[in-house]
Amino acid sequence: MLKSPSRRRAESFDKPELPPRTPSKMELRALAERDWWLEVAVASCLAIVVGLAIFRDAYLGGLRTSNGRIVSFLASLNSCHGFRRQKKVVKAHGRPSERFRRLESLHLAGSSTRRHKLQLFFICLLNKFGTQGLGSLLVGAIPVVLRGWRHVTSWFLAFALVQLAPRDVVYDALTRHVFLAFVVKVGAALYKLRKFNFVVYACPDCSLPFLLVVMLVTIDGNNLCSRVSTWVWMRGRSGSFDQKHVGRGLAVFCARSGPVALAVTFIRKTRACKDVYVKLLVLGVFLHRNGCAGLLLRTCRTVCKSCGHDTCQAAFPLRRSPRLERTNGGVPLTPTKED
Repeated sequence: MLKSPSRRRAESFDKPELPPRTPSKMELRALAERDWWLEVAVASCLAIVVGLAIFRDAYLGGLRTSNGRIVSFLASLNSCHGFRRQKKVVKAHGRPSERFRRLESLHLAGSSTRRHKLQLFFICLLNKFGTQGLGSLLVGAIPVVLRGWRHVTSWFLAFALVQLAPRDVVYDALTRHVFLAFVVKVGAALYKLRKFNFVVYACPDCSLPFLLVVMLVTIDGNNLCSRVSTWVWMRGRSGSFDQKHVGRGLAVFCARSGPVALAVTFIRKTRACKDVYVKLLVLGVFLHRNGCAGLLLRTCRTVCKSCGHDTCQAAFPLRRSPRLERTNGGVPLTPTKED
């Protein structure tokens, strides 16, 4: 087929490669909104499934002394998440970038040395099984770490999800999604109640001071050792100890452990360890310690006003999507909210 000279000349030149079209601001907002709604839907569905599993475990196991697999896993998940939320220990204050950098020192997948990561792992491991093993030995029971592989595997899975999940999605979801956080903390409260019952039934003839010591080691030993060991690890080398911080930590520990000590004293004096209403009262104490009332209130407020988009974003903040990392002249295309 013959072509005209002008057409042949036009085809002889190489066509320049045009740069890819930059998405507009409205397109980026639409993509971010779509990702946000998808994330909220997945987190809410997961929370409902986990809540049904907790209800089934509570229905089958009751308010007894043995914990099921899902409750033990949720307690480990809540413990590993709380370890990374120790803002005061690492002085996570000031600008958002500075807070993020300091909190990354408690993140195993963060940019740190291999020695730092090994120390972090062993601190979490000893805080979990060291205090539990000590509490079991005080009442003459076999430590859970020696009873089988289930407890160790459950903790390793929870630790890996919080510390090594891709894009840190598990820690991010437990931090921002109030409904999912509420369900996880309810499971952790049920776990603590059964630990409480285990100590009470294992020490029927122990003295009250000894029972209080065993209870504090079993219930609050993990939290206390986690905070103390992390404080010494992060600040001990720099010598940044202050009496004000020590006094504040003791006050927080007393406020946290005081209701448990009162419950132990009441049960020992009245011998009402088998009363269902007393167990429900103790469960309410652990739910209050985990802040479940505030999380439930925020969740109910969001559900009641779900038609208002701003209200939903108050409970489920918009996640900083990788698509929004592009800037226009150094200014982000969409504003982002701090955690």
